[in-house]
Order: sequence, then structure tokens, then C-alpha cells
Amino acid sequence: MTNIGTTRSSVAFLVEVLVKIARELDERISEMGLGERSRFEQRVRRLTARASVQPDFSGFHPVFRNHSSIEAVPEGTAEGDVRRAFYLSYNDANCEYLSGGEIFEKLDAGIDVVSATFVTPYPPGFPVLVPGQVFSREILTFIRDLDTPEVHGYQPDFGYRVYTEKAIEMCRPTDTPVTNGHVPVPADPPEPAPTVDTSEPSTRKTGTKRSGKPPEPAQMS
Repeated sequence: MTNIGTTRSSVAFLVEVLVKIARELDERISEMGLGERSRFEQRVRRLTARASVQPDFSGFHPVFRNHSSIEAVPEGTAEGDVRRAFYLSYNDANCEYLSGGEIFEKLDAGIDVVSATFVTPYPPGFPVLVPGQVFSREILTFIRDLDTPEVHGYQPDFGYRVYTEKAIEMCRPTDTPVTNGHVPVPADPPEPAPTVDTSEPSTRKTGTKRSGKPPEPAQMS
């Protein structure tokens, strides 16, 4: 990195060091076997090739969303409670591991799969999933096609750590909309409130009791 204080001698020193590194690499490559050279070229290609385009944020599951903001901006992505989703995963009974293929099958069946942890390919080091976020086909395809040595939050022997359907149902408040493959399913309309008959005359005006019987006449002496 250069700035306004970089001198000519600093640039000359940088060029000298780069030339020295290039010569050392040429010597190492000339001594490599075919297998080692192939692995070396693969590492270079991984560092220099254009990375895949990172997919858009899929959205938080409704149980981790702020429903007041959904009403205000129905077409936007509501804010999510990452803290609540993060600490929910502290109980292992709320989580399970699913492979990429199993998640694809659930998405095809219209079932939301919610991440229980951060999933971060490295490099580049940007999370593509956060706790409480739903999986999408674009995210899974991005991770599958990304040529990266490690993905934090993913275990090759087990898969992705996600919330169980039971854990999601336990967290669902009564007014949370039910989803079906990222598409909100309209809830049943509420039953109409019973009507109250206000045509009965007031007891204060007529002098009748609450039971509706007229008062007995006074005795004449």
C-alpha cells in the first residue's frame, strides 16, 4: 500500500523484494515433480481466479424477525434477532446436522431450513449464513461451487448445523405467519366477534330490573 509519504527508495525496495521472490519461486517450481507442480498451480489459480458472485441475503425465518417492521415495509427484509437465534443453538437438543443434499430435498418439499450458526467460506471470509437465516438454493450452490480450502460452520463428516423443526415450532408465537418454502401462507381469518343486542331498554329509564320483570305496583291504603 502506498500513500502520500511513499518515497522513491521505498518503491525501489519493494520492486527488489518482488523480483527476489519471483526468482525463488522459479527455482522451487523447477525442482517440483508433476504432482507437486499440479497442486501448486491449483493454489495459484485459487488465489488469482475470479471468485463466484456471493448470493443475496435470503432472509430471517419469521420466528426471528421483527413483525412490526414487516407491517411497515411488507416488501422489504425485516430485521432479525441474531442474538436470540445464536443462543438458541446452545442447547444441542434444538439442533441437528443436514448435508447439502438433504437441505435441497427439504427446500424442494417446501420446508424452511434455518441455520443455527455462522457459515463462512475462507477465503474470502464473509459469512453467507448467520443464525436464524433460512437456507436458499443460491447459497448452497455458491458454497458447493466455491473452490476454498475451508468453510467455517460446515463439517464435511456431518454437514450444516441447523435447527430442528420442533425447535422452530417451540419458538413460534401465535401471531407468527407460517411459511411454505419461503412463501408466506395466509392464516385462517379470525372468527367474527359475537354481536351484542343493544335494543333492550335501559333499566334506568323504564325502572325494570335486570331480569326484565316489571316492578310490583304499590299497595293502596
